[in-house]
Amino acid sequence: MPVGRMNGAQHVGILFFYLMLTLAMTYPLVAHLTDGVLGPPGDNFEYPYKLWWFKRAVFDLGVSPFFNPDVFYPEGYHLALHEMSLANVSLGMPLTILYGEISTYNALVLLSFVLSGFGAYLLVLRLTGERLAALVSGVLFAFCSYRMAHLGAGHLNLLGTQWLPFVFICLDLLLEKEGLLAAILCGVFYALSALSSWYYAPVVAVFAAVYVLWRGRPWRQRPLGSRLWRLLAVAAAAAGLLLAPSIAYTAQQWSQRGMAFPLREVDVFSASVGDFVVPNAMHPLWGRQVASYYLNRQNVPEYMIGLSWLAMALALAGLWPRHRAVRARLGEVDGSAQMLHEDRTGPSRDWMSPPYALLLALSVILALGTTLHVGGQRVYLSVPAWVERAFTAVMGVMANRLALHPMPSYYDLRVAGMVYVPLPTLLGYLYVPFFDAMRVWTRFGVISAFAIAVLAGIGLARVMRSFSLRLEGRQQGPSQKGWRDVAARLQRRRLVIALLCLVAVLFELVVVPYPLGWSEVRAQPVDRWLARQIDEGAVIQLPLWKAESGPGLYASSVHGKPIAYGYGPFFPRPYRELRPLLWDWPTEQDIDLLRDWGVRYVLVGSESYGAQWPDIESRMRQLDALHPLATFAEQPVYHSGWLAESQPDFGRAFVVDQVHVYELR
Repeated sequence: MPVGRMNGAQHVGILFFYLMLTLAMTYPLVAHLTDGVLGPPGDNFEYPYKLWWFKRAVFDLGVSPFFNPDVFYPEGYHLALHEMSLANVSLGMPLTILYGEISTYNALVLLSFVLSGFGAYLLVLRLTGERLAALVSGVLFAFCSYRMAHLGAGHLNLLGTQWLPFVFICLDLLLEKEGLLAAILCGVFYALSALSSWYYAPVVAVFAAVYVLWRGRPWRQRPLGSRLWRLLAVAAAAAGLLLAPSIAYTAQQWSQRGMAFPLREVDVFSASVGDFVVPNAMHPLWGRQVASYYLNRQNVPEYMIGLSWLAMALALAGLWPRHRAVRARLGEVDGSAQMLHEDRTGPSRDWMSPPYALLLALSVILALGTTLHVGGQRVYLSVPAWVERAFTAVMGVMANRLALHPMPSYYDLRVAGMVYVPLPTLLGYLYVPFFDAMRVWTRFGVISAFAIAVLAGIGLARVMRSFSLRLEGRQQGPSQKGWRDVAARLQRRRLVIALLCLVAVLFELVVVPYPLGWSEVRAQPVDRWLARQIDEGAVIQLPLWKAESGPGLYASSVHGKPIAYGYGPFFPRPYRELRPLLWDWPTEQDIDLLRDWGVRYVLVGSESYGAQWPDIESRMRQLDALHPLATFAEQPVYHSGWLAESQPDFGRAFVVDQVHVYELR
């Protein structure tokens, strides 16, 4: 049956398969759809807050949701300084209104898995005509290490990978059939990718452009006025129309130099060479042994981009050059093979391997970041002193004089008598607009996971067809009944091969029960108490590392009071400049600052301060402006998983605080 003639029931069946698989592979999420989120308390509390805030701003307050006056009070917060994830927020708005932000967050998470798998399935089905190979590809992409790690990190924005396969399906249709609808949909799906995460705006644009340049060859046969160019312009216009308001708003904030990361911080989030081939570190059998690989990393989920070993093996099968005799045989059996391949959904196009191999190679290079790393450590080479001085001088000119924006922090990477190994990403960071606002270059690994899933599907389809050819080669002038027998045996063998690969892939990718645990989303006693206070005034929470977090932000949706802190990669300039004063809490200067901010309630966590608490408590008693009101024991919300317990980076998730509330007069 040709691809285009697949009926709706088949699509529904495939969607149901991915839904059931998603519920199983993300366990225990299915048991906590309304009261919990996967992973330790973090960004998985931030995105429910954003769902709540957009609904409250639009439907309850009737104000613009893009500026929140009650976060980073009294300055307020422009949400363009962080990921708004408008695609998720907008699509989830009806559910947020009906069922609340927690159920909506989890529904969007589950939907991202189902549609990521289904999109990859449709793409590989189009390329190979093999439904079973396409099914395996969808599993490889939906449940790859990149997605499963960001699931626990609570990065709803980065889970928005479901639009990526549809971008490439539409590009393929556009290049092949030059249809207007394909062009419009290509722009729409690209916009949805970008509106899921701003990281995906340049990521998808770069790789879509590379794909078009490769697939559109030879370009000398396509003059600038050709229909293809016009349709590509239509795709760009459709995307631009949907993205224009957000781009303008974000560009305004970026132009004020409030959105840039220093080079040292960016370089830390460069992938190491081994990150792409390390086995699944979340696996219930061997994960504990592999997890030690990440012990020296911060924000461990950002580095979990390991590619499936089985997928890499299948990808090699798809890329391996065919022997001349095999290619000749394929031509000889082209007519008779139609009888043997009745279950195929369309003609094979596994010659499409090279462009996806190119995407894989390019994504690996970019994900390696600004300088070469091995084992999470920057690689330095010993050189004579004059070589190091010359290297530093040249790189200093590039970073401080020629760069789009001067970057004095370049010199933070310098080590006397040694040089690091710069990578191509460094040029993008220095010279491409907005690229200095991209902190985590390992996120280019999403294209690696996508490309390897497609290549694996192509490779599996080739393996399945190779069995067909060998079986057919044994037949000498079979009768019609003989052909039917051959076809039946062929179908059984192909089914066995596909099912074995599917089982092997699921075994390799499984992370059940989820090793980063899960968190209850519920109001803490101190937040319920604050909600009952009628006195006006803002809230500050100390230490700042506890306040500047997803849970700290979500707490304000419970008590409803302005907060003098906030959360995001970029802070408003006044807060950014003054917050270091609070690191030395408490001092008279801190009290004056909080008064200027309109703070009335000061929440201090004794367990969060640890051994420093006795000294801090003693100094607070000496400040007449602070009056103790109450003390509340936090209720534990985190149900740990073994991976979080093995990584020191997750230590803060286990802190159950004693919160002391003071009134500032």
